[in-house]
Amino acid sequence: MDIIKSFFTLFHKKLDYSIAQNECLLTHMKALVVHPKTFGDYCECHKGKDVALIACGPTLKYAHAVDGMIYVGVNGAFRQSFATLDYLFFQDPVPWLNEANNYAKGHCKKFYGIIPQNRCRDGKFRPISIFDIRDADASTYYLEDMLFHNWPNNIALEPIRDHCGSVFSAMQFIIYTRPKNIYLFGCDCQDGGHYYDDGNGFHHAYGYQISAWQSLKEHASAYYPDINIISVNPVKLKGLFSDCYTREFLSEHPEIEKNTDATILE
Repeated sequence: MDIIKSFFTLFHKKLDYSIAQNECLLTHMKALVVHPKTFGDYCECHKGKDVALIACGPTLKYAHAVDGMIYVGVNGAFRQSFATLDYLFFQDPVPWLNEANNYAKGHCKKFYGIIPQNRCRDGKFRPISIFDIRDADASTYYLEDMLFHNWPNNIALEPIRDHCGSVFSAMQFIIYTRPKNIYLFGCDCQDGGHYYDDGNGFHHAYGYQISAWQSLKEHASAYYPDINIISVNPVKLKGLFSDCYTREFLSEHPEIEKNTDATILE
């Protein structure tokens, strides 16, 4: 009986992996058709410039606008008030997505991701509706199943790497635009929710993202050494990239400025 049970366990594992491989192949085919239109015009479009990735960690409340910065936000980052986003990435159908759909129309370019079907099989996740994509006038992109963890070389021809976080989709786009500096705002990777808390969003612990940031650093260092990545008011990412701080953050954490040669973002 144990032999039969072991056989069926192994069979189901291999079947699940085979299904994931087939879905991954289908995703690559979809990306080949859709991504040239979605991303093709953005290659090196911000070469030599400063781009900010605006995530939703609690430290975002200490952020301020910087002259000449280009702003790429994810999820509820459009709710902050210090800067109007130039781009917005979403890939989860949160209850307040309609608010995002109508955000800064005519100025903010929106990208809505289609998560892998393999992640939707247990019913915990579902893809963004085609109607939300149309209402937002958003461009779509496809995510490769996180089972494979491949960083794409060219997002205009390949799926976006899925790492259970739209920050990584946005980062792959930002790198594709080839800026000089990428500033990470609100990428805290800690427990404690978001800079906002109205009870309508996801409030996960984000420590699981640290390993993905470490992998991204290795990838970026090898393939894009001319791009600098800077963590602003870092928490769990402290020391991984270059670090800098806002005066608003240091006013509540004077020990940092006292004990280190803290770089200030003016």
